[in-house]
Amino acid sequence: MVEQSEVTVIGETILVTGSLRGDENLTVLGRVEGQVNLSQTLLVAEGGIVKAEVAVHNAVVSGIVVGNVTAADCVHITATGKVLGDVRGKRVILDTGGRINGAIEAGSAKRAEDRSSQRNAQSLQNHNVSVVPTSLMARRQLSQQAARSNLHGVSDSPQESDPHQRAAQEAMAMAVKKKVAGKKRG
Repeated sequence: MVEQSEVTVIGETILVTGSLRGDENLTVLGRVEGQVNLSQTLLVAEGGIVKAEVAVHNAVVSGIVVGNVTAADCVHITATGKVLGDVRGKRVILDTGGRINGAIEAGSAKRAEDRSSQRNAQSLQNHNVSVVPTSLMARRQLSQQAARSNLHGVSDSPQESDPHQRAAQEAMAMAVKKKVAGKKRG
């Protein structure tokens, strides 16, 4: 079994072409072209570029993705993130400043996969863009967290935050440490 803290980093000067499959977190600082299939989290860091069809458990986009992104749980486009393609997941978070040029489908991951082939054909004819303001999404998340907290005794403290956010933060921290260590050596 893979630990949450395991992460593979594709460095700033690296170009990977082909099909990537794995059971660990992946941070892209450089460039990936082809297909990405992960059972964990994909983090496209600011400056990272992914030109691929993406199927992952969670995706955090701070760089650029050209292609469709499907997540079993959550797709989070940060303020610096851009997706040129359709976005599907149980949850879709779009921070102020983040951009999506394509269809957005949030809800059941299975339902999203079932409709995927239909949407791909339609999106070639016309792009439908739906954006929910971050403030509205934040209110929804807070009310959902409060409801879970009341029903299940779940704490909303920072130590027990969303697992995809923790994985993304850990992946980014490891990438920064590797980058700093590499600069000290050079």
